[in-house]
Amino acid sequence: MADKLTQAYDFLKRNGPILPVRVSKIVGTNIMMASALLSQLVTEKKIKITHESIGGSPLYYVDGQEALLQDRLGNKLDGKKKEAYNLLKDKKILHDNSLEPPIRIALRELKDFAVPIDVTLNEKSERYWRWYLTSNDQVKDILVKKEPLEIRQDAIHQEKLDVEKKPKVREQRKVEVKKVEVKEEKEEKKEVMKKVSFYLSVDKYFEQNKVKILHEEIVRRDKEFNFIVEIPSNLGKLRYFVKVRNKKKVSDGDLSLAYSQAQTKNLPLLFLTNGEMTNKAKEHLDKNLDGVVFRIV
Repeated sequence: MADKLTQAYDFLKRNGPILPVRVSKIVGTNIMMASALLSQLVTEKKIKITHESIGGSPLYYVDGQEALLQDRLGNKLDGKKKEAYNLLKDKKILHDNSLEPPIRIALRELKDFAVPIDVTLNEKSERYWRWYLTSNDQVKDILVKKEPLEIRQDAIHQEKLDVEKKPKVREQRKVEVKKVEVKEEKEEKKEVMKKVSFYLSVDKYFEQNKVKILHEEIVRRDKEFNFIVEIPSNLGKLRYFVKVRNKKKVSDGDLSLAYSQAQTKNLPLLFLTNGEMTNKAKEHLDKNLDGVVFRIV
């Protein structure tokens, strides 16, 4: 385990930001286990993780690789997120109250690129957004060079008059930038180790049953994975759709959705979890879901 962590970290330093699928190939494991390894490195604060995902998976990177997120993640954005991304990248700093509501909403979702800050102008604090590669000192330089009318869209008439009478007023203004505390997703180390333990159990189940993985997919980071596998039997190799869920309680809805996904692929369902079925889920499985294999690992 320690060797795989070292392998993953070293590879990330050379090639980040990257998706778990690339790490899985380097360390010789599946995407699920690679995601667990990377999550442990995030918890140990050795690497960082993006909020945006590509195909259900975030990117992982180390300090110093932030600029590379533009090409590897920013180019994947679309719609209002892409519009807000381009606007902020061009302007470097945006006044929240001056923006159209859709752009304001998009900026709040662009946690990898848009950093919220409080800017105090003439003793009044207002919300701004800065480009993630722009420092607070650079923000100050940008603001002090602007005329008040460009910065303060809600400026009153008297302030306009003052600007006309005193063109050098910007030199007298107080500009103070304070970074707003951004809450990061945090996981206690104990919870991460529980998750890693579960994925090790899944991996062991695959190994013991000589499961061959044909296809794998991250549905939700560290929570849900899909596999298409082959399992040897007395009748030859059997192909299954495997749903892996990191969840304390498995509902009838969870089973129904997984069963439906398996049916669309014309495959039987193998459901692996570290949780237990609710009573309703047990009843639903017994009455309606023929051929489903449910295992707690």
